[in-house]
Amino acid sequence: MDNKPHYFLRFSLVMLQFFTYLLVSYSAIFFIMHVASGSPLNHETVIPLTSLESSTIALYLQAPLFSQYLSSLKNLILLNWGHSFFNSLDPLIYYVPQALFITLLFTILTVILAVFLSAFLALITVFHPKKWIRRSLLLFILLLGSLPHVVAAPMLFLFASHYVPSIIISSSWLDLPKFSTIVLLLSVPYIALFTKLLYVDLSNTPHWFHLKQLLALGFSIKQSLWQLRYQILSPISRYIGIAIPQLLSGFILVEDLFRIPALGTLSIEAINRRDYPVILVTSMIFSLSIWIFTRLATSIQHKLDPRGGTVL
Repeated sequence: MDNKPHYFLRFSLVMLQFFTYLLVSYSAIFFIMHVASGSPLNHETVIPLTSLESSTIALYLQAPLFSQYLSSLKNLILLNWGHSFFNSLDPLIYYVPQALFITLLFTILTVILAVFLSAFLALITVFHPKKWIRRSLLLFILLLGSLPHVVAAPMLFLFASHYVPSIIISSSWLDLPKFSTIVLLLSVPYIALFTKLLYVDLSNTPHWFHLKQLLALGFSIKQSLWQLRYQILSPISRYIGIAIPQLLSGFILVEDLFRIPALGTLSIEAINRRDYPVILVTSMIFSLSIWIFTRLATSIQHKLDPRGGTVL
């Protein structure tokens, strides 16, 4: 019974932190879009405004800035998000789950691919008999894996934007060659980072000795790795929670360059129409994703290695 006030206080603090985060996100996005005059980043994706939309925007902009701020906040709270830019008869809320699902699908598959390929490359770097192959992989993980992933990931986004054809919101987004190319390109910086962490951990900790022991006892590589799965994945578990929101941010914020059917498509059209609730909803979905995934990663890391404490 005595713990109830304590749990209530913790819950209240978490909710206060969350809503403060969203309010800051709301204010920042609103004023940035106001300073930018609502201009979209990519004019090729803009659907021309109708005369009714133009007059509505002009009337809205005649109000004082603070009134615009409160009006957008009220529309956001009341779920008055306007209508879709792809079909004016359908409410926008119909498209948000679809865009969010596709974004999450790309993100999760990219992280899964990065984890498996990094484990494979780390083992080759440690065990391969040819020295030049080991050195080539070491050079790869030292060069790209040592870059801050906040630098490496945008580089790959920009690279992909030039070589991956445009994909729009339609049934054509699930094109296997394009889909695979996107996931592979975006996983490269995380593959390098995870490979580096696994290689260092295998080379300089007792895991290397335990792995050799299991192999000497006749276990296969697969069986040995399964026995040591928690210890081996522990050093990268904390980074998975960072990689997921970073990929989400890349898909959402760099969408005007990358052009995948993500939330950014909705935001860019909303910028052109000064539809601030839509911009705020999509940015807040990103904020919520960061908030959830960082705490999930902290929980996973603590379960894998309770002695490590909270690292995020």
